[in-house]
Amino acid sequence: MQIEVGVQSTNPETLKAIQRYNNWAHICEVIRPVIEGGRTHVHMDLIVGLPHEPYERFGESFNDVFSLTPHALQIGFLKLLQGSGLERSKDYDYVYDPKAPYEVLATHVMPYDEIRFLKHFEDVFERFYNSERLRTVFGYLGRRLIANGESAFHYFENLTKAWLAQNLHQRKLNDRDQMAFLHDYFEKQNDVISKELLEYDCLVSFGGKVRGDELGLPKQTKELLQAGETFWRDEELVKQFIPNYRFVEWRRIRQDYCEHTVTLATAVILGAISEAEQKTYKTKGIDRVTLIIDVKQRQTPFVRPEAVLVNE
Repeated sequence: MQIEVGVQSTNPETLKAIQRYNNWAHICEVIRPVIEGGRTHVHMDLIVGLPHEPYERFGESFNDVFSLTPHALQIGFLKLLQGSGLERSKDYDYVYDPKAPYEVLATHVMPYDEIRFLKHFEDVFERFYNSERLRTVFGYLGRRLIANGESAFHYFENLTKAWLAQNLHQRKLNDRDQMAFLHDYFEKQNDVISKELLEYDCLVSFGGKVRGDELGLPKQTKELLQAGETFWRDEELVKQFIPNYRFVEWRRIRQDYCEHTVTLATAVILGAISEAEQKTYKTKGIDRVTLIIDVKQRQTPFVRPEAVLVNE
């Protein structure tokens, strides 16, 4: 089941101008538990180009909706359908494409350059946050931004500027190109947890096939997995983590499982260790652990026994 919530704006002045009534407090009260329940996809919509909503005020609407952490926050652009109330109005200095679908290009409070930038913003946001493939890393980022009282709008604004600075809007990109951009962005931000969660998402969303040094995921070899040969050959030990496991051949293991080293904080987020275990590792001078990740997500990532790296 999927629920669509057409918020359009959280600005009372804007809603009054378009004769639309939204009880934002009531929307939050009703929708938040649905999202937190996790069983229903919730898509919420905003519209760029509405009356009395300049660039920064649109950002406030964006942050309001983002604070609910919907599964998708879809950004649309106002279309002035012929004969509609806004199309007939002379109050808002609308400039719009004379050809269908009559999309607005500038308003009395939002010039063309800002709307054009928001077009790129929408593209970047759609590729990454709204992508089902990157739910782990952007779920974490969303929670972090909200908990720290940071502007999600400004975060994705900066991400969009980095995208444009590399002229990526002018290139046809494959999945690996897009993931490499994001990985590099997190690295430049010194955001280790987001970088490692992106690596995890790459493994499970693309079945371990989107790899490369630029993604922090060097090609997996038989030799790499055989570093844990003692573990993989001990069927009774492995069954404690992977029910019904049988050692058949290295090729099968290499296809289904990846070993990947992450910091303790990332391991906690992925559910591989508890916070209590994190503290125990730290007291032993251990800051990273090697996880075994099932690329088909049949079980939670877990720490390969004895696979830990001690601080140097």
